[in-house]
Formats: sequence, structure tokens, C-alpha cells
Amino acid sequence: MERPLIAINADVKCQKDLCFAVLQSGYYEALQKANAVPVIIPPLRDISAIDCILNRVNGVVLSGGGDLDPENDGWQRHAKTRCMHEARESFDRVFVRKIMEKKIPVLGIGAGMQLLNVACDGHLSLHIPEDFPKAMDHRGKPGDLHHKHQIYPRKGTWTHSVYGESNVFVTSYHHMCIQDLSTAFAISAVAGDNIIEAIESRDPEWFAVGVQFHPEVPISTALDDRLFEEFAMFCDPSC
Repeated sequence: MERPLIAINADVKCQKDLCFAVLQSGYYEALQKANAVPVIIPPLRDISAIDCILNRVNGVVLSGGGDLDPENDGWQRHAKTRCMHEARESFDRVFVRKIMEKKIPVLGIGAGMQLLNVACDGHLSLHIPEDFPKAMDHRGKPGDLHHKHQIYPRKGTWTHSVYGESNVFVTSYHHMCIQDLSTAFAISAVAGDNIIEAIESRDPEWFAVGVQFHPEVPISTALDDRLFEEFAMFCDPSC
């Protein structure tokens, strides 16, 4: 039986002069559980290789990570900004533009969702506590990967078809969020404070979904697993 081939972009971590392509195991484990074949893509210097990759895969997961550098979008860095490695960000920005051009199905998670919004001319809040002083805690304590809050999927959206609308709690640790949503996307879920938690493409020919929360963590729920399952089913070449 043919299975969907789904690419996942890797992060970069450096120790002195040695750098490594790394990926939290939850991403590829969730895709394997969803009967997809994950393919980890490091930040490549050969940008022409992106076309080769996207011509072969059936979908892409844009993984989470550090902050997108606001300076790349004409903004000053906030004191709390912790930028992802520049090699990763440079690659990711080209990668997502190619995904858009080819209309490859994509699921953006965390910084991956923020990248989708920025690539389509949306803007980000650089620090939720300053831009939204009445917002709930979206980050939790440093290192706390168990921090959860409730979200409210909007009826008629793909996110709602996956999660429903009753007592949906998700894992959250972010201090940036979407402030101005790109016109290419619609909101598909919000938190109780109206911070955007999920988006999806308005283009009927491009399946693109972003979630600000983290369904790939070890404490993921059955609904989080279903998110990957439904995405993998959409990418399945035999369907």
C-alpha cells in the first residue's frame, strides 16, 4: 500500500564550531503513527534542491523552534526575542515560498504557523504580554513542556472537524503570536483571550493549516494524534 511521504524541516543547534541538524522526535513519531513516511530535511545551502524535494513529497510539516528574526521583516528585535539559527531561518523562508508556489499540502506548528503568516504578508506580535496585556499565560514557566490551555475551534473549519469544540486543551509554550493575520488565511481556532491558535488557507486549491500549539509533545492527546492522522490522510497519494 502506498503511503504519504511527508517532509519535516529540521532545526540547527551548534556547539562551538560544530553544528547539527536536529528534530524533536515527536514530529516524526506522530507521522509514523499516522501511517506516513517522514523525511527530515536539514537547512540546505543548495536552494535548488528544494524543488527536487517538493517534487517528490506529498506534504510538509513546518516544525516549531526559536523565534523568527523580526529584523528580516523590517522590525526591531524585542528584548525577549530568541532567534532560531540564521541558517535554518534563511532556508525555511525559501522553503515556504516554494511550498506556496507549488501548493504543497502543509501543516505549520508553532513557529511554522508564524512563518506561514509572515510569508503571506501577515505580521507577528513580538511579545504577547506587552501587545496583549490582558492575555492568559501562553508560555508557562521556563522549560515547562506540560503547560496547557483551552482553545475554541471555529465551526466549519478543518481544525473544528479534527478537535470538535468541547473541552479542547492544547500544549502551549510561546511568547510570540499572530497579530495581523494574512488575508491568505482564515482563523480556525482561538484561545479564551482571542489569541489566534489555528489558521487555514482561504485558497481551495492549497491545503495549508497552522497551529500555534504543540500536538507533537509526549503528553499529546488522542485529538492531537488525530491532527497528524487527518493531515496524513489528506496527503495520501492513493486517496
